[in-house]
Amino acid sequence: MSFDKTMTDGQFATYHATTKPIIKSTKDQLKGELITEENDISKVNAEIGKNNVPLKKSQGIWTNHDNRGNSYNKAADKAARKARGWFGARYRRIRDANRNAARREHGLRNAQTSTLNTLKGVDNKLQGEKKTEEQEKQIVDDKIAVNTAKDATLVEQDDYYKNRQAECKRNEQRIKDYESNLTKLKQELDELNKNLDDCNRTYHNKCSIEERNKLSKEIKNREGEMNFLKSKQDEYLTVCNNGPINCQEILDIYNRAIELHKQNDIYKQDLDERHKICVDPYRNNCKAKYGELKSSELKTKTQAKIIKESFIESMESYAQHDKIMSDHNKNTDNLPIMQAKVKEFDNGKLNTSASQKKKYDETILTNILLTALASSLLYYTFIEL
Repeated sequence: MSFDKTMTDGQFATYHATTKPIIKSTKDQLKGELITEENDISKVNAEIGKNNVPLKKSQGIWTNHDNRGNSYNKAADKAARKARGWFGARYRRIRDANRNAARREHGLRNAQTSTLNTLKGVDNKLQGEKKTEEQEKQIVDDKIAVNTAKDATLVEQDDYYKNRQAECKRNEQRIKDYESNLTKLKQELDELNKNLDDCNRTYHNKCSIEERNKLSKEIKNREGEMNFLKSKQDEYLTVCNNGPINCQEILDIYNRAIELHKQNDIYKQDLDERHKICVDPYRNNCKAKYGELKSSELKTKTQAKIIKESFIESMESYAQHDKIMSDHNKNTDNLPIMQAKVKEFDNGKLNTSASQKKKYDETILTNILLTALASSLLYYTFIEL
């Protein structure tokens, strides 16, 4: 706020009582002046509108005659270019007729010029008056803006003085609150200072000189490291920040790598396409052989179908073969038992009659086994072939 805050309440009451009526009176006066200026501008605009009707009409007549005269002159110029020699009489007549028409149109145009200039003069005068009235209106608008600002400032000032006492009381209470908080904080600070003193005494009593020396040494080493770091920072700022860093070599390597990457992408795409062709049996170098293979496979399947149908009638023979093989396996399993019994006969465990019976049985069993084995082998061989 840009108003005076140093007045007493009585001084401001007097100031407000004097200033408020002046602002209101000025507002009413400026409002009347604004209405007068707006009316004057409206009157000038009406005069301009009345003058525009004959002005536009006169301007249109003048322009039409000028355009027609220029057109006739162009036609005359065109005919004049063809009017040379013995055969140009016709074009000379056209030329002269157009010249006469052009003079006539320009004469009518010139006759309209005086009226047009008079109307333009009126328009210029009215436009000047309008500009003057608009400037005077702008002056009034500026005065209204200033008076409105004064009124707003007075309202703010009035609000300030009306609430100043309450605000002062609030500020007084805030000050008391802050002072109370400061007292508490001072007490806490005193307590912390006392604790700090106790800690320092305890530290000096408990910490030996040797430990303090070690600590001092570590602090000194730390300071040395910080100084070294600072020197390196200064060196960096001196060496690297005094001129541009040349990265062109790295940039060239990067650009070459990008170009090689693009080439490898193209090469990879080519390899991918060649791989697709290579694994496609209908497109690779073996496509002819693959076609022959498919043809042979079809022929083989056809022949296998024929062979399968021809062997349907031999299923019973396969069944007999399975039975013979089963019997052969059983006889093979029983052969060790029979051989053990024959061995008992050889050891003389049985009597003479039994020995003769054993020989007889052995002969029969041997013949049976040989017959079964021979039949199995013969049938197996025949079926496999």
